[in-house]
Amino acid sequence: MPLTRAILIDLVDDAAKLLEERGQTAFARLRDESDKFIFMDTYVFVLDTAGTELVNPAFPNLEGRNLMDYEDAAGNRLVKEMITRTEGGSAWVEYYWPRPGSAESVRKVAHVRRVRVKDEEWVVGAGMYEAR
Repeated sequence: MPLTRAILIDLVDDAAKLLEERGQTAFARLRDESDKFIFMDTYVFVLDTAGTELVNPAFPNLEGRNLMDYEDAAGNRLVKEMITRTEGGSAWVEYYWPRPGSAESVRKVAHVRRVRVKDEEWVVGAGMYEAR
């Protein structure tokens, strides 16, 4: 079955609901390769609104790092854009990012949305890469 924008919206909505219910304890499920939040080369990621990567199962070395000023191959500050564009709820963001297991960046489109967890706001998202 091909990956669609509708599937990404449902995936992000499910992850947001899980985060609202369980907070940081949901991170383990988002990182679990046997769960629905990771499939093919799609995965759910979570950022705080200061730009720190909280969950990234495909690139765990980024977790705990602030990526606010990170620029993709086209010079886009994608994390800053995700945070800014989700101030009103949700958005689609296009950028260049490596596929899991690769160093080469390719075009990716991600659905991102804000989620409130206790007294914090996070950005949760998932994306799909351009066709090979």
